[in-house]
Amino acid sequence: MTLLMVKPDFPQPDIGRVLDVLAHHRPIEFHCVWSPVRADVFCVDTRQELETRLEELFPFRAYMAPVDDKKRIAVDIALASGPPISGDGENLAAALRNFLQNALDYIAEWERSLRFGADHQKYWGWVYRLHLAGDEDHILATLLGESTN
Repeated sequence: MTLLMVKPDFPQPDIGRVLDVLAHHRPIEFHCVWSPVRADVFCVDTRQELETRLEELFPFRAYMAPVDDKKRIAVDIALASGPPISGDGENLAAALRNFLQNALDYIAEWERSLRFGADHQKYWGWVYRLHLAGDEDHILATLLGESTN
Protein backbone atom coordinates (compact mmCIF):
# COMPACT_ATOMS: atom_id res chain seq x y z
CA MET A 1 0.00 0.00 0.00
CA THR A 2 1.29 3.43 -0.92
CA LEU A 3 0.21 6.22 1.39
CA LEU A 4 -0.05 9.74 0.04
CA MET A 5 -0.32 12.38 2.69
CA VAL A 6 -2.17 15.54 1.83
CA LYS A 7 -0.93 17.90 4.51
CA PRO A 8 0.41 21.42 4.84
CA ASP A 9 4.07 22.14 4.11
CA PHE A 10 4.61 18.91 2.17
CA PRO A 11 4.69 18.91 -1.63
CA GLN A 12 1.86 16.99 -3.16
CA PRO A 13 2.87 14.14 -5.47
CA ASP A 14 2.61 14.84 -9.17
CA ILE A 15 -0.09 12.96 -11.05
CA GLY A 16 2.51 10.96 -12.99
CA ARG A 17 3.72 9.34 -9.79
CA VAL A 18 0.17 8.53 -8.74
CA LEU A 19 -0.70 6.95 -12.09
CA ASP A 20 2.58 5.00 -12.14
CA VAL A 21 1.76 3.41 -8.79
CA LEU A 22 -1.75 2.50 -9.98
CA ALA A 23 -0.40 1.14 -13.29
CA HIS A 24 1.74 -1.27 -11.31
CA HIS A 25 -1.42 -2.55 -9.61
CA ARG A 26 -0.55 -1.16 -6.21
CA PRO A 27 -3.33 0.47 -4.21
CA ILE A 28 -2.92 4.03 -3.01
CA GLU A 29 -4.28 5.32 0.25
CA PHE A 30 -5.00 9.06 0.43
CA HIS A 31 -4.87 10.60 3.88
CA CYS A 32 -6.65 13.93 3.35
CA VAL A 33 -7.26 15.26 6.84
CA TRP A 34 -5.71 18.62 5.92
CA SER A 35 -7.41 18.86 2.55
CA PRO A 36 -9.93 21.72 2.08
CA VAL A 37 -12.49 19.02 1.40
CA ARG A 38 -12.69 17.00 4.57
CA ALA A 39 -12.56 13.33 3.74
CA ASP A 40 -11.76 10.17 5.56
CA VAL A 41 -8.79 8.18 4.41
CA PHE A 42 -9.70 6.57 1.11
CA CYS A 43 -8.04 3.89 -0.94
CA VAL A 44 -8.11 3.36 -4.70
CA ASP A 45 -6.80 0.49 -6.80
CA THR A 46 -7.40 1.82 -10.31
CA ARG A 47 -7.35 5.05 -12.26
CA GLN A 48 -11.14 4.78 -12.71
CA GLU A 49 -11.65 4.54 -8.94
CA LEU A 50 -9.41 7.58 -8.47
CA GLU A 51 -11.37 9.57 -11.08
CA THR A 52 -14.68 8.64 -9.48
CA ARG A 53 -13.55 9.51 -5.95
CA LEU A 54 -12.00 12.83 -6.99
CA GLU A 55 -15.16 13.76 -8.89
CA GLU A 56 -17.19 13.17 -5.73
CA LEU A 57 -14.82 15.11 -3.46
CA PHE A 58 -13.66 17.95 -5.73
CA PRO A 59 -16.52 19.19 -7.92
CA PHE A 60 -16.06 22.14 -10.22
CA ARG A 61 -18.64 24.92 -9.96
CA ALA A 62 -18.04 27.54 -12.61
CA TYR A 63 -20.07 30.75 -12.67
CA MET A 64 -20.37 33.56 -15.14
CA ALA A 65 -20.68 37.26 -14.43
CA PRO A 66 -20.30 40.52 -16.31
CA VAL A 67 -16.86 42.06 -16.13
CA ASP A 68 -16.85 44.94 -13.68
CA ASP A 69 -15.49 47.53 -16.09
CA LYS A 70 -17.54 50.52 -17.23
CA LYS A 71 -15.39 50.93 -20.37
CA ARG A 72 -16.25 47.59 -21.96
CA ILE A 73 -18.82 44.85 -22.03
CA ALA A 74 -17.33 41.44 -21.36
CA VAL A 75 -17.96 38.11 -19.68
CA ASP A 76 -15.99 36.71 -16.75
CA ILE A 77 -15.99 32.99 -15.89
CA ALA A 78 -14.52 31.78 -12.60
CA LEU A 79 -14.62 28.83 -10.22
CA ALA A 80 -16.64 29.10 -7.03
CA SER A 81 -14.30 26.62 -5.34
CA GLY A 82 -11.01 25.06 -6.29
CA PRO A 83 -7.97 26.65 -7.87
CA PRO A 84 -7.94 30.35 -8.77
CA ILE A 85 -8.81 29.88 -12.45
CA SER A 86 -10.86 32.42 -14.36
CA GLY A 87 -11.19 33.82 -17.84
CA ASP A 88 -12.79 36.78 -19.52
CA GLY A 89 -13.52 37.95 -23.01
CA GLU A 90 -15.69 40.19 -25.16
CA ASN A 91 -18.18 37.34 -25.60
CA LEU A 92 -18.85 33.90 -24.15
CA ALA A 93 -16.70 32.05 -26.69
CA ALA A 94 -13.71 34.30 -26.01
CA ALA A 95 -14.21 34.00 -22.24
CA LEU A 96 -14.31 30.19 -22.50
CA ARG A 97 -11.10 30.14 -24.57
CA ASN A 98 -9.39 32.37 -22.01
CA PHE A 99 -10.77 30.25 -19.15
CA LEU A 100 -9.38 27.07 -20.72
CA GLN A 101 -5.99 28.62 -21.47
CA ASN A 102 -5.69 29.92 -17.92
CA ALA A 103 -6.58 26.45 -16.61
CA LEU A 104 -3.92 24.82 -18.79
CA ASP A 105 -1.36 27.37 -17.61
CA TYR A 106 -2.34 26.79 -13.97
CA ILE A 107 -2.06 22.99 -14.30
CA ALA A 108 1.42 23.29 -15.79
CA GLU A 109 2.55 25.77 -13.14
CA TRP A 110 1.08 23.63 -10.36
CA GLU A 111 3.08 20.63 -11.55
CA ARG A 112 6.26 22.71 -11.88
CA SER A 113 6.20 24.64 -8.64
CA LEU A 114 2.85 25.50 -7.04
CA ARG A 115 2.39 22.04 -5.51
CA PHE A 116 5.34 22.85 -3.26
CA GLY A 117 3.73 26.00 -1.82
CA ALA A 118 1.22 25.95 1.01
CA ASP A 119 -1.11 28.39 -0.76
CA HIS A 120 -1.69 26.02 -3.70
CA GLN A 121 -1.18 22.53 -2.26
CA LYS A 122 -4.81 22.47 -1.21
CA TYR A 123 -5.93 22.42 -4.85
CA TRP A 124 -4.38 19.00 -5.51
CA GLY A 125 -7.71 17.18 -6.01
CA TRP A 126 -9.01 19.64 -8.59
CA VAL A 127 -5.67 19.66 -10.44
CA TYR A 128 -5.58 15.85 -10.49
CA ARG A 129 -9.09 15.85 -11.96
CA LEU A 130 -8.00 18.17 -14.75
CA HIS A 131 -4.93 16.05 -15.48
CA LEU A 132 -7.08 12.94 -15.67
CA ALA A 133 -9.61 14.64 -17.95
CA GLY A 134 -7.28 14.34 -20.93
CA ASP A 135 -7.60 16.66 -23.90
CA GLU A 136 -8.65 20.31 -23.92
CA ASP A 137 -12.29 19.60 -24.77
CA HIS A 138 -12.60 17.26 -21.79
CA ILE A 139 -10.75 19.66 -19.50
CA LEU A 140 -13.15 22.47 -20.40
CA ALA A 141 -16.16 20.17 -19.94
CA THR A 142 -14.80 19.11 -16.54
CA LEU A 143 -14.30 22.73 -15.49
CA LEU A 144 -17.86 23.53 -16.48
CA GLY A 145 -19.26 20.51 -14.60
CA GLU A 146 -20.41 18.82 -17.78
CA SER A 147 -20.38 15.07 -18.36
CA THR A 148 -17.32 13.87 -20.27
CA ASN A 149 -18.67 10.42 -21.11
